[in-house]
This record gives sequence, C-alpha cells and structure tokens, in this order.
Amino acid sequence: MKTSTLLFLFFMTLLTSCIEARRENWRSKNTTMEQHSLFAFGNTNAVMTLNNFEKGGDGGGPSECDGQYHSNNFLLVALSSRWYNHGQRCLSYINIYYKDASARAMVVDECDSGRGCRDNIVDASYAVWLALGVSQSDWGETEITWCYVAIDQIQTINLITFTFTLHSVFTHSQHHHQQQPNPNPLNQLLLTYLL
Repeated sequence: MKTSTLLFLFFMTLLTSCIEARRENWRSKNTTMEQHSLFAFGNTNAVMTLNNFEKGGDGGGPSECDGQYHSNNFLLVALSSRWYNHGQRCLSYINIYYKDASARAMVVDECDSGRGCRDNIVDASYAVWLALGVSQSDWGETEITWCYVAIDQIQTINLITFTFTLHSVFTHSQHHHQQQPNPNPLNQLLLTYLL
C-alpha cells in the first residue's frame, strides 16, 4: 500500500474513533441520539430581539460570560436564562435560522428572565440581523429557530479537511514528483495546519 493511502486510512480511523467517543459520552449521560445529531441539537422556536453589546448600549453592563463589552460587528447573542443555563452556554455557538438564511453566533451574555426578559429570547447583535438578511424595517423582534452547535464541530470539520488535504498532498507528491520526492510534505502540512 502507498504511504498516502495508509496515512489517509489512519486519519479516517482517528476521526471515526473521535465521533464514536462523543456518541458514547452522550449515551452515558442518558441523552437520546434523537436529541443530538453529530454536530447540532434540535431546532428550538424563539423570538430574536436586537441587542447592543457595546459600552453605553441598551445591553446594560458588560457581558456575563467574560465581563467585556463587544463590538456589534461580531455575531453575538444573549440567551434567555433557561437556555443560558447559569453560564453553561458561555462562549459556545448557536446556529440561527430565519426564513432561508442562517448564521452562527457566539453566546456571550444572559438575557435575564428574573429581570423581565421573556424565556424564549435570543438577543442578537446588529451583525446577526445583517447576516440573516432581515430587512431593517423588521428589526427589533422577529421569530426564528435556532440550535446549539456541538462543542467540537469546528474541530471535527477541520480534522476532515486536514485529512483530505493530507491525502491530496501525498497523492500529488507521488504522481508529479516521482524523481524528486518532497522530503517533508507532512511536516510542512502540519505546520500550516497548526499555525
């Protein structure tokens, strides 16, 4: 077998092992697989409201998750207390769906239900409203659906991309440089990936 094929199979086995470990972890917590997919949890109906996360904005004080103010140019949200879950969702991502559009935003704050925030609110920055293509005449409050993004989704996608890139590099190297093989394509690719 070629080196590239062996490396490709190794990384695919590693990826499969990681996915299976996550599934076992979910099962051990008495969570059904119907409630979780590999990457995201089921969609939830909500009302999206407009929030200003900058200092002096209508969001009040700094964000609960990190004690900082944030630019409204970033895709950010505050979740109602029941979804915020005492900070359990801090700095995690959610996918927000509005009509045919979607956006991924980071949870940085709580919309405190004990202080008048309804329990079905996703309070979003200006950037979220823009990313979803909501007409400015409709800004303020609109119905959406959303879901949590599993913690390691981005890392899993990066691992898949890395594995296929690695396979391509080795295949390309073997086919086009038979007389002058690249001495360290793996090291170069690892450095590129890690930096």
